[in-house]
Amino acid sequence: MSVHILSKMEERRKYKVLSTEKGQKKYKELKQLIQRLCREAKNKDFDDKCKEIELLDKAHSQLVYKKIKDLQPRSNRVQQIIKDKYGKSVTTKEEALK
Repeated sequence: MSVHILSKMEERRKYKVLSTEKGQKKYKELKQLIQRLCREAKNKDFDDKCKEIELLDKAHSQLVYKKIKDLQPRSNRVQQIIKDKYGKSVTTKEEALK
C-alpha cells in the first residue's frame, strides 16, 4: 500500500463516525476509491513480479523457480486429530483404520 492509500483510509475513518447523509455518502465514495486503489496497487505489484520472472527466464537464471515459488499462496496445513467413539485420540495407524 502506498502513502496515498493510507491517507485516504485516515480520511475515510473521519467520515465513518458522521451520521449525516453527506458524511455517509462521502464515506461510501472513499470506500469505493480505496478498494479501487488497492486493487490497482495489487495488480501493479503482481505485474511487476511477473515481468521480473520473465526477465529471469530469458536470462536462463535459476532464480526463476524461487520467484515462482514465492508467488504461490502458502496454505497452512491443519492437522486433524482422529478420535475413537469414546473421544480418545487415536495414535496408531491400525486404530485409525478401524
